[in-house]
Amino acid sequence: MRQVGALFGSTLPFPARKVKALLGALLLFPLGNFAEAQEPKFGGTLIVATTNDTPDLDIQKYTSSSQHNALLPIFDGLVEKDWTADADFPPIVPGLATSWSASADGKTYTFKLREGVKFHDGTPFNAEAANFNFQRMTNKEHPYYDQQAGSAALGVLKGLKGSMVVDEYTFQIELSEPNAGLIEALASLPNYYIMSPAAFEKYGKDAIGQNAVGTGPFKLVEWVRGQRTVMARNDDYWGKKPYVDQMVYRPIIEPAARAAALKAGEVQIAWDLPVDQVESFKSDTKYNVYLRGIPATKVIECWQASGPFSDKRVRKAVNMAIDRDTLANVILKGTAVPATQIYGIGSASYDPSLPVFEKYDPEAATALLAETSFPDGFNFFIITSPENEPVAGALQAYEFVQANLAEIGVNMEIRVRDNAVFGEVYMKAKADDECVTFDRGYDTDFILDMGYTGSGCVPNGMNDQCYKNDEVDALLQKAYTAANIEEWRKLHQQAQKLIIDDSGTIPLVHGLRPMAALTSVKNWLPAKAWLQYPGNAWLEN
Repeated sequence: MRQVGALFGSTLPFPARKVKALLGALLLFPLGNFAEAQEPKFGGTLIVATTNDTPDLDIQKYTSSSQHNALLPIFDGLVEKDWTADADFPPIVPGLATSWSASADGKTYTFKLREGVKFHDGTPFNAEAANFNFQRMTNKEHPYYDQQAGSAALGVLKGLKGSMVVDEYTFQIELSEPNAGLIEALASLPNYYIMSPAAFEKYGKDAIGQNAVGTGPFKLVEWVRGQRTVMARNDDYWGKKPYVDQMVYRPIIEPAARAAALKAGEVQIAWDLPVDQVESFKSDTKYNVYLRGIPATKVIECWQASGPFSDKRVRKAVNMAIDRDTLANVILKGTAVPATQIYGIGSASYDPSLPVFEKYDPEAATALLAETSFPDGFNFFIITSPENEPVAGALQAYEFVQANLAEIGVNMEIRVRDNAVFGEVYMKAKADDECVTFDRGYDTDFILDMGYTGSGCVPNGMNDQCYKNDEVDALLQKAYTAANIEEWRKLHQQAQKLIIDDSGTIPLVHGLRPMAALTSVKNWLPAKAWLQYPGNAWLEN
């Protein structure tokens, strides 16, 4: 969300709860840039080196932060997170809806919409436009229904049934069952941001992905896949207008290349620095460097329907063989902290009381493995796509884990694939010896529902390792009918503890996401989130 002041006078039935920061490691370097009492300046072009490209510009189709970050400045949601807030958990604030409320049975949400807002093509935003978008996501008979957009919407929001227009500026979302987490999901996931109905009619179903038309603070100027997304300030924006004339996102996949572009002055902001260059950037007065906790946990997830990882003792032994402290502090040079859980720092259900996921004990791991059908170890492989992992140092991390596991006789092969191949692998049933790696988490707590619900085993859902636990399923189901968001989160925390006891996944570290900017960039503080919005920044001459 870009307009912090829009919060006042709004109805927030489920206010966001801050989460305690993790240890003293979560530091911001430095604060001076953000706190300067300088007069902001208008003008200039802000160029940002991002980590990945977007296949097209249809914001409703994707669940990856790399795609959403590239499109966030162009679109608005009904409700949003304040991605500019200096908060452990970015608060929920109004967007295209000024207020919202839930019915007594929790199945109908009513939104009062902001009046006088126009899309970039000059057409009005109203309840008809909101309904068009939600029907496009949920109604297979809609002329512009897209299966990928529909799967993304329904894969995260269980029970999303439909929507309707009440009057010109009143819109309702209907659910088949209560969902206390609905507002958080709508605020966190740009899948539900609003696109221009007129643009669909003008460009057609197949070409809408090349023509992004929203209501956001920036308008699309040019998109060249793999090279740049160019946006210009929307001078008719309904909220706080950006200071810069233009913003350019340059996808630079290799971390070292992003760092080089920043050093050369080709970009002014670089996301996700290589771990071995963070200290040199911090010691150079030309840059401001930030280590901000994000709700992301680097995980290895292995097929559990059959094979070695179907045995809880095998999973536990593998977890016990990993030295997470050395991984975080030595291999990743303090750009991460040892994983204590599945939820990452900044997630609402992150539990600061939990210890490290498993105590490092290779001798005990060897003894436990000896009780299984694999006393002498076994072989498996991981499919990894580091460009899709914002937690720094992916390959270094996996090579270190590979060495750890070799000590107990378990041989892990690392197979690097591009992002498209990884996506296909993730969404299919796997071989007994097949695992995927990625950064699990997002700016919403639906990660357990997506990844650990037994009925959601791929390809029928997003449970990529086919993890099943009836007690976990019961807790997640109960959470949907929770009386309020606090109860919803407590139930998710209980479910997570059961998954931890099961060694239901292999978490490695929670990322702090090193980022840097030239000191000429003012008024930018990276969010403790996957999604980043630098559009409030201004440039010093």
